[in-house]
Amino acid sequence: MKRLFDPAVIIGTAVSVALAVGVLFIPSTEVTPYLSLLVGLIGVCITLEIDSSMRLRSHLSSDDQSFTLLTAIEQAPELIPSMTKIIQYAVTSLNAEYPPEFAKGLHHLMNRCERELRALSMGRLTYQSDTDVDAERIEASKRRVQATSLMAVDKDWWTSRAGAEYLDLNQRAVDRGVKIERIFILESEPQREILEALHDQVNHGIITSWVLEADIPASLERNIAIYDDEYLVESVFTSRKEIDSFLISINEDDLDEARESMARLKGIARIFSLTTPRL
Repeated sequence: MKRLFDPAVIIGTAVSVALAVGVLFIPSTEVTPYLSLLVGLIGVCITLEIDSSMRLRSHLSSDDQSFTLLTAIEQAPELIPSMTKIIQYAVTSLNAEYPPEFAKGLHHLMNRCERELRALSMGRLTYQSDTDVDAERIEASKRRVQATSLMAVDKDWWTSRAGAEYLDLNQRAVDRGVKIERIFILESEPQREILEALHDQVNHGIITSWVLEADIPASLERNIAIYDDEYLVESVFTSRKEIDSFLISINEDDLDEARESMARLKGIARIFSLTTPRL
């Protein structure tokens, strides 16, 4: 283990303390030279400690990873307990007595963790369920919400309890002055069940429009919600067009791309109104 203090500093400090105590027992007429010596020793100790600290920082600077780690810990000391446990568990899993699969599993897990933390640092977060997040964001919205709904995936959700509760939150947001626009992406011309869903949206004060999948490129077949132009929630689909997870992003590139998708869809979509007959 590396020494935390320079030996010269320890010795100098000890001598300084001894002199300080000794000065208490010396007649006042003879104290001056001892005080001068004491002040000099304290100055030397301070100089040596500064020099030691500078040499330590210079050493760490030459080792970029160590310096980066030290700097990060200084910025977020509350992470130290968790980071310590993670390192301890990781080192244990590298035990030579463990099967080699353990070490491979560790590296796989660390790589995955690194990718997800890197995404976090860029303003992106992946969730397995978006219900709570969307509910929180719609309640916090102050100006407007722009959204799409891919009905090949969402049709049953809108008629579920969670969908009904979210729609009620939309109504409350509209009542406090939030402008909500939602574009429904349909597989075919709207029939009875879809028309009921669209009527329900309009009845809750939502500016509602629709477009056919056949009329747009695949890149626009997205489930997105942009809250106040600064917070994006998007469904992540599998190859079978099933929801795998949800992306939450405050990354400006992601927001710009989502805004562009909305603008392109609005240029194609047809406005739905309550005058549209029910079947």
